[in-house]
Amino acid sequence: MVGMVEDATIGSSKPENWNLILMVKPWKDEHGVVRHGSLRLISNQTLATADRHLVADLYPRRSTWRFRIREHPGWNELLEVVERLTDSELGLTQEDWQKPTVIKDEVLGGLILDRGSNLYEGGWSFNGQPCTLSIEGSGQDALAEILQARKPILKLPAQAKRIQDAVASLAGLYNDCWCLDGKLLGAEEFLAKTIAVSIGVHPAGEVTLYFDADGLFEDHGIEVQIKESGESISARLA
Repeated sequence: MVGMVEDATIGSSKPENWNLILMVKPWKDEHGVVRHGSLRLISNQTLATADRHLVADLYPRRSTWRFRIREHPGWNELLEVVERLTDSELGLTQEDWQKPTVIKDEVLGGLILDRGSNLYEGGWSFNGQPCTLSIEGSGQDALAEILQARKPILKLPAQAKRIQDAVASLAGLYNDCWCLDGKLLGAEEFLAKTIAVSIGVHPAGEVTLYFDADGLFEDHGIEVQIKESGESISARLA
């Protein structure tokens, strides 16, 4: 296989045994297909040094190499570093990842894809309040991931009352543990001091909303988690 070094370090299972660990991204499989996820390679030979700087200098970031590897359940064994080479396709792929990709969706609007972190970023609103929107991808088909993310996002208006109730449920925690001036807050007063600032959609369809709590919990905010089915909506400090 051929891969571009993302990180080079060393690790050990015993104090006297140091092994080379390479993270490569992007890489090509044995069929020449470019893969976009990170691949972790662990050497099968013990190194004579534990100096991480020497390893990093030997395998600099964004250098491309040909490797022989053996796949094991749960990990990949690095058998041999064959040669350093130039691969224009991998180089171009790396450069493309570093450029933000703008995607226009007819429902969610403009989204910026960070290919390195597989994160789509844009904007949405909750109860009329503008929020940042982030959608976690998995490096697969962008259209399919965005279509999948639409479903839980479009359910938010119907879930708004339950979301607000979940936020308001923390009023008791504030009154019991965080209220220092003796001015206890009712559920509506407490809710009025919170404001939604971000919405996150995870690959499994779960949604996380983050609320600023106006200093009620010092530097903590409130995180509301919505399970994929929508049956469970809960709030906690974050």
